Amino acid sequence: MARFFAHDVVARARMELGLTQDEAAAALGVDVRTWRRYESGEVNDPVKGFAVRNASRRGLLDRIARELGVPEGELLVEPVGDPPGHVLQPARHFVGRADELAQLRALTADDGARVIALVAPGGAGKTALARELARTLAGAYVWSFYESPDADAFLRSASAHTGFVVLDGLEVLQSNGSPARARGELEAPALRAWLRRVADGRSAQRALVTSRLPLVDVSAWEGGAVTTVALGPLDDVSAGVLLRRHGLRADSAAFAGALASMGGHALSLDVLGSLSRRWRDGDASQLPPLDLDAAAEDDPRARRLARLLKHYADRLTPFERDLLARVSAYARGASVDALAGLAAAPPSLAGALAGATRADIARRLARLADAGLVFAQRAGDRYSAHPFVRDVFRALGPERELHDRARVELLATLELRPGAVALDPSARTRYGELLEHTLGAGLVDDAAGVYLGAMGGFAHLGMVRGAFAEGLSAVSAFSPERHPASLVEGLSSSHRLALTYDWALYAVALGELRVAESALQAHAALARSANAQGRLLVVHRASAYALRLAGRFDEAVAHARASVAWARGFDSRRDEAVGHALEGMILHARGDLDDALAAFQRASALGDRPSARRALWEASLRLERGEIDAAHTLAQRARDEVAALGWRVHAAEADALLGAVALARGETAACEQRLAAARAVAEATGDVELTVRAHALEHRLAAAAGDTARAARALAEGRERIAAHGLAGLARVIDRPTIARTRTGD
Repeated sequence: MARFFAHDVVARARMELGLTQDEAAAALGVDVRTWRRYESGEVNDPVKGFAVRNASRRGLLDRIARELGVPEGELLVEPVGDPPGHVLQPARHFVGRADELAQLRALTADDGARVIALVAPGGAGKTALARELARTLAGAYVWSFYESPDADAFLRSASAHTGFVVLDGLEVLQSNGSPARARGELEAPALRAWLRRVADGRSAQRALVTSRLPLVDVSAWEGGAVTTVALGPLDDVSAGVLLRRHGLRADSAAFAGALASMGGHALSLDVLGSLSRRWRDGDASQLPPLDLDAAAEDDPRARRLARLLKHYADRLTPFERDLLARVSAYARGASVDALAGLAAAPPSLAGALAGATRADIARRLARLADAGLVFAQRAGDRYSAHPFVRDVFRALGPERELHDRARVELLATLELRPGAVALDPSARTRYGELLEHTLGAGLVDDAAGVYLGAMGGFAHLGMVRGAFAEGLSAVSAFSPERHPASLVEGLSSSHRLALTYDWALYAVALGELRVAESALQAHAALARSANAQGRLLVVHRASAYALRLAGRFDEAVAHARASVAWARGFDSRRDEAVGHALEGMILHARGDLDDALAAFQRASALGDRPSARRALWEASLRLERGEIDAAHTLAQRARDEVAALGWRVHAAEADALLGAVALARGETAACEQRLAAARAVAEATGDVELTVRAHALEHRLAAAAGDTARAARALAEGRERIAAHGLAGLARVIDRPTIARTRTGD
């Protein structure tokens, strides 16, 4: 294995002896530039490490050991490997944080600390600290939401890992505060549910999380299973060490001014040090004024760093500036090949990269990495940048044109006909990227066409695949504020209607009832402005369903009856029957069994034959009334119909109901099989009602078998899910008495 020169150890030893870089170089008989290469680690080849090729290099190692008092065995070390997953951006000069590291290591050694949250403003050094810790955690797995803000992809990937899961940059998926979500609340319901399972011990995994925002979704466990470590600024000693690591001379008033002006903000200090080293030969007095009016800004650290980075941009060569702007346009990182392809693109895209070879670009990327402006991802042929750096530099390039180029390249490999993703599931990720780049290119109506057409909208993502979190993420991308009432400008009226309605459906399935209510209100407002009266009937039905989940039964019944009135106005007997069946389902949830049966009978009197989900609603009522054979007939018919349509979650709902029928008949093996099928879909999709019904069925099955521990666990998990989402309307699902087995043959 390659060995590397331990530059951090040497730099620390020099500073402990109170030597400047000039003094150390003189003592070792080398010029100061050579010494800086050793102390910064530039002498290490990224792959081959540090090779002792000649006597002079060996002699220098001997002198370093002698003059600085470092044992020769500590000068060459084998690297500590990064854990699997994404590569966290390394700090070129990791300094200080000894107390924080000790605290975090103590927490990781405590099995009771299920979730450890490292919270601080951007650029404070959270990622670097998490990386230092993760490299010492056996079996750790790393995910960076800066590189891949896809909660579903994370959950699929992390499921195979049982140790510590490191989530970096969780604020990407947290709300900044809106009418629908509190500040810090996760936008991805499936991820929120996973984090809660980790916190309460239902998952064997543990989590180390970095974020700019507190983890409000698990605040109930704070002080117990959840510990938040607030990362403060670097202390003055560590900040001074960091600046000196960059070669800034500490014997000037300018050094003290630089130290004071940065306020211990790690990224700002690093950028300042790199800027001074590259262009001012370590002389801080040559830097521009560092006050920068930061005190007048809402976020002084962010504003100060942004201005410092802009000053840095002015000092870069045109090639480096244009290259960094193009890397910054790709949130998930840019490959060397993709960047090399831009060199042959039209001038507006190529910029100063025009005519450059792949080797030219790779070499300049290495220089930018040395300056701390980019870092290599795991494969080494992709580069990314800190979010602060991206925000500043992507504005300096043709961001929309870059997205459009990526969009065109993807279109060459994909079909855009309706439901195309259903014909090629392997292209699922690329269709998501196509949506992202189409929106980035400002082609918002085209992006809506990708979502509703090729990706299939809720009809495919929701009904067929049960990919509710993925669908919610897709529609929320059409709103800069992640709110259904503030869709991006440029969308047609029909697309606005479709997106807001799908938004509501995904939110209902995931138990995000406040979000669903906001989406339905936005949809209704759009329908009224477009005079789309038929959509108002649909809004009443969807509202009735969502309000039933929330336990707001009177309002839900009123909406169901309003849908019946609208249906009569349209002279639609089918829609009228659906409204009556919906009312019956709501009354059943409230416990009004006779009134519920009367509502279903009104639907039948209109000639309606219960089918699909309406058949499940009535079957559930029949089962609770003890009409077991009638319940079985309706549920099996519904299962056959929805399976033929490919409706995954509805088929699982039928399985859960058929499992309850089997249990009522005393067929416990058949019930267990149905339960396993329903639970598998519930876990894969995050559908909250299906999840609660699976817990309820497991509770009754275990109780019937005398397995009190399993029964209690299932009951507790079902109640926890109801409480977490405010699903008061499902209380009777899990708490009602076991179905009697007295009435068959109905």
